[in-house]
Amino acid sequence: MTYLGDFQAGETVNAYFNTNDADGAAVTITSSAARVYKNNTTSYESATVTVDVDSQTGFHSVNIDTSTASSFYAADSDFAIVVSGTVDSQSVRAVVGRFSIQKRTSTPKMVTQDLGVLEQSAATTIAIGPFIDCMTGVPLTSLTPGDITCKLINGTSSTTLTLTSSGGSNDLTHIANGIFALELTAANTNHMGNSVLVLQDDDVFVPYTGSYVTMRTQSYQSLITDDDTLDVDLTLVGGSAITSSSGVLAVNSTQISGSSAAADSLEAAMDTSNNLIAANVERINDSATSASNLSDYTDGTSNQPVDVTKISGDATAADRLEAMMDACELFDVDNTAFTPTTTAFETTATEATTDHYKDRIVLFVTGALAGQQKACTAYALSGGRGKFTVDALTEAPGNGDRFILV
Repeated sequence: MTYLGDFQAGETVNAYFNTNDADGAAVTITSSAARVYKNNTTSYESATVTVDVDSQTGFHSVNIDTSTASSFYAADSDFAIVVSGTVDSQSVRAVVGRFSIQKRTSTPKMVTQDLGVLEQSAATTIAIGPFIDCMTGVPLTSLTPGDITCKLINGTSSTTLTLTSSGGSNDLTHIANGIFALELTAANTNHMGNSVLVLQDDDVFVPYTGSYVTMRTQSYQSLITDDDTLDVDLTLVGGSAITSSSGVLAVNSTQISGSSAAADSLEAAMDTSNNLIAANVERINDSATSASNLSDYTDGTSNQPVDVTKISGDATAADRLEAMMDACELFDVDNTAFTPTTTAFETTATEATTDHYKDRIVLFVTGALAGQQKACTAYALSGGRGKFTVDALTEAPGNGDRFILV
């Protein structure tokens, strides 16, 4: 006896069986009939037997359309298929299969959903579901909005929403796979805190409950949609009231590092005309001489002239670095009379001697080619502008791009 499986209500069940004579040879069955018994009782429905399927002697089937007797083929039930007839001149009766309907794959008792955060007093459309067929356990793709009882619970207050398929305030339309779009008006979301949606049509789908939290517009747009900034109104610091003028906090520091004298000294040094602190540095690294030397080096425009006479204590190294850097000339690309290419471009150089810069390295320090260097293969003065020919660059330099000759 074969268990055929657990089926959804309304599906067709097919059971196959064979008949043989006493010697084991396939023979047909005559006067055949089939009954389907329910839950180990004598209650049954008749079924159709197809003899010698596909003209194959001794191979038969029983076909059961469970939609023809929905109250008999109900969910949470077991069934046995019994076939009777005559085989090889003998009267036979046998159970050829068992099946069940929605007994081993359960349908949920309720669908619950967290709908997240909604904006207060804003009309919106939310996706709710899935809505599950209470008989078959499959998602529904079609509902009759007018048959659905819909309650909106804000806090502890309940409101009934009238659902419509189109043209109403609370339209309910299918999206996909049992998920529906529900319109909510600004009045529906005019509540702060928790809200619950309850939809019921007991003969069609299992009850649905969806919950969400409503947030003020500015907070919602700042934290959820990221198209606003959150205003902060600061009234207390350390439990004490603060004052402000035009949104700028008024700060009154009476101590610095616990010292009121330090705060008084800072106040005395403050230049109130331009809000700068007048600093009179008398010592650097506890040395008055260092402070005096720093003062002597200052040129009066807040720039510090630097004269490096040694590198790592070596004056010769400093001299050599100076000589090397003096020889590394800087030029800019000039496209006045020649459009730069990847291998040639005119510049601000004015050296008249042909190939004067040949074999030097052209290192770009600005523009798209910054950091790229190529060998100079030829140089000539053309129309007052030095023209460089180099190994191919990745792209032509732009007008004004600067390079150094290494």
